[in-house]
Amino acid sequence: MSEPLGILARAVERISPTLIQFEIGSDVEVILMKLLSKLRPNYEGFLVISFYDGYEAFRKYVENVFERDYVDKVFEGVKLVSVNSFLEEGLQPLENLKTTQPDIIAGRILGITANLPKRTLVLILGLDFYGVREGEENLVQLFPRLMTVLNKREGFRTLVTFNMGIFSPGVVNTLGSFVFNVVKVGLEVNGTEIRRYLQFIRTPFLEYNLEKWYYTMMAKIVTFRRKEER
Repeated sequence: MSEPLGILARAVERISPTLIQFEIGSDVEVILMKLLSKLRPNYEGFLVISFYDGYEAFRKYVENVFERDYVDKVFEGVKLVSVNSFLEEGLQPLENLKTTQPDIIAGRILGITANLPKRTLVLILGLDFYGVREGEENLVQLFPRLMTVLNKREGFRTLVTFNMGIFSPGVVNTLGSFVFNVVKVGLEVNGTEIRRYLQFIRTPFLEYNLEKWYYTMMAKIVTFRRKEER
């Protein structure tokens, strides 16, 4: 049986886009960093689209967990598009968009992607920050526009992280309807024990869908076990 990050990496490679739903406390940043490390060698380009300093927050977190060389290797040559950033100028973004309008954001990103390599990995961070600041209505207008724009490039593979705990189920379901892979990284309470888990909600691999893996984390070391394993 493949380990879950290997399964997820194969799903991302097979079809795009991929939505990683997470809950606060699940340490999704470590899971995402390990996934990116698996995927990065397969792509010529790497684009990060960051809303409200999502990339800055992510980099700060993973640089406190992993060796700096490891983080730098994964993000080597990254192209950054910041949307309404306050802190990311030092990261030398291709562009810092100062707009909240879904059509303008999607249109500008379409222009930027035209100059990227055919095989490009795209990571979208902070979309939940955008939803909180600009409202659910703007969020559900922006998301399908972004997915359409990025899917125009056949060799692109897109990952989106999204904090599902702060939005209504209707919004989470709407976002899920515009992606092909959906993975949930969450927490559950069993008596006095809080357990972290990764669950495949929808992937091209039917045998894994709805399968749940529990994991423990010791700094940067993540250990998975299947739900039925003890």
